[in-house]
Amino acid sequence: MFRHKGQLYHYTVAPFGAKFSQHWWGRMGAFLVRWFHAFLFTKHCLLLFVDDFLISMPQSMAALQATYLVLLCQLFHIPVSWKKCWLGPHQTWIGWSFDFNAGLVSLHQDKCSKLLQMIHYMLLHPTMKKKALEKFIGLAMWCTSLFPSLRVHLHWLYDDLAKPADTQFSCDPGAWHDLQRCLSPELVFVQPPPHTSIPVGSKLVSVRHHVVHNMQDLLNVPITPKRIWMRIRDPASPTRKLSPNSLRVLGLFDQWLSSGQWVVSMRPKPRWEGDASADAFADQHVCGIGGFITPAGQPPMWFSERFSNEDFAQHDILLGGDLQKHIAFLEALAQLANLHLLIRDSLHSRVNLIFASGTGNTGAESRLNTLFSTKYPMCCLLERVSFLLASHNVIIGSQHTQGFRNIQANFLSRWVPPNPLPAEFVAERRVRFSLKDLWCIAPGPSVHPAGAELHWRQFQLPVPQRILGIFFSGTCCSNWVSLVCPRS
Repeated sequence: MFRHKGQLYHYTVAPFGAKFSQHWWGRMGAFLVRWFHAFLFTKHCLLLFVDDFLISMPQSMAALQATYLVLLCQLFHIPVSWKKCWLGPHQTWIGWSFDFNAGLVSLHQDKCSKLLQMIHYMLLHPTMKKKALEKFIGLAMWCTSLFPSLRVHLHWLYDDLAKPADTQFSCDPGAWHDLQRCLSPELVFVQPPPHTSIPVGSKLVSVRHHVVHNMQDLLNVPITPKRIWMRIRDPASPTRKLSPNSLRVLGLFDQWLSSGQWVVSMRPKPRWEGDASADAFADQHVCGIGGFITPAGQPPMWFSERFSNEDFAQHDILLGGDLQKHIAFLEALAQLANLHLLIRDSLHSRVNLIFASGTGNTGAESRLNTLFSTKYPMCCLLERVSFLLASHNVIIGSQHTQGFRNIQANFLSRWVPPNPLPAEFVAERRVRFSLKDLWCIAPGPSVHPAGAELHWRQFQLPVPQRILGIFFSGTCCSNWVSLVCPRS
C-alpha cells in the first residue's frame, strides 16, 4: 500500500519492479502448481517459471485436460494471458524451444542471436561497463542451464567482474610515509591520504611497477626522488576489463553457438555399454598417449600417438622443458582422444550418453569429472573437452583404474611400431590423431573412407553463413561425407 494526497491506495496485482513481487509470485505460483496437480488426475508434467506454466501430458488427453484447466481458471477468476496460450507438440517457453514429438529441447534462435551479438561486442571491446558484463553473465548462465559442461567456464568472467579496472595515481616522495599510514595490513585505504584524491576502500595493487600484496612488499619497493606512481583498484569503479582467459572462453562460446549444436534430448542419458581406458607416459622431451574403446559386440577402436615439445610449441602449448611434470595434463589429453573415439564410432547421430573411461591418474580423473581448473594448460584442455560434451550431448564420468589393471592402455601409450600388438588390437581399427586434431576444436569436414575423392570440392560454391549438417549418400556411390562448418 501507499498513501498519496491523503488517500490510501493498494495494489490488486503485483507489478514488476515492486520489491514484494518475487515473494508474491513465488508463493502464489507454488500454490497454483499444487492446486493444478490435484485437479489433473492423469499423468502429466507441470513446470512453472514465475507466472508461465508449461504442461505436458499424453496426446490423447491433452485437449480435454487443457479445456478442464481453462474452465478451472475461469471459475476461480485466475487471470490468463490468452495470447500466450498454445496447444501443440511444439512449444516456446521462457526462451527454450520444445519439440515433444522428437523429445528435444533447444535454445531459441532469438536468444542465441542475442548472446552472439553480445559476445562479438565484448571481443571487440574488452573494456566495458560493469552492468554490461553482469547482463552477459546473467544471460549466459540462463542459456547454459542445459549445458553444465560449458557453464563451468564462466568462472573467468565472474573473476573479472570482481576485479575493477585499475587506475593510476601519484604522490610526492615526501608524502610517501604519510600515505602508508592510511593503509590497512591488506593494503586497503582506510582513510584518504593527504593531498590526494584516492578514495577510501580502494586497494593498492602496485607501486612503481612492483606488485604488492602486504606491508612487507611495500617496504621493499625502492623509492627515489622522482614522483611515485601507483595502481589503485577502486571497488566502486563502473569499469571492468576482460582478461585473456575470459576472451578465450568467449571465443569458445562463439564457436559453440555458431555451430548450431544447442539441442538436448529430453530422454535420460543411458550409460555407454562397453569398455574404455586411456593412458599416457612422459619423459623429459617425449610423451605418448594411448587408449581404446570396446563397443558391445565389436572389436576395440584404439589409438597410439607420440608427441614432443616441438609439437606442443607449434600450437602455443607451452609446457616447459620436462614433460613428466605435466603428466596429469597428458593423461587428460589421452581421455580427450578417447572421447573423440566415441564420437567417431557414433558419426550417424549425436551420442546422448554417459561415457565412463578409465585413467590411472587421480589428478586427471578429478579435473575431468569437475571440468574445472585455473592452471594452464589444463584449463585450456578442459575447455575443449567441454565443447565436445556440449556439442554431442555427452556426460563424461572418468574413473580411476589401478596401474596393474590398466595394462592395455599402458601398453598402447608406450607402443612403438613395428613392435607386435596384442591380438585384439587390429590395425584396421586404429584411429590416428595429430595434436591439431585434438587441440583445434573448430568443426570441419571429414571424408570416409580415407582418401575418397570429392569432385564437387574443387568448385568455389557459395557457402551460407551456417551449415548445420549435410549428409550425402547414394545407392551407386560408396563414398559419403559428413560436414559441419563453423560460421563463414
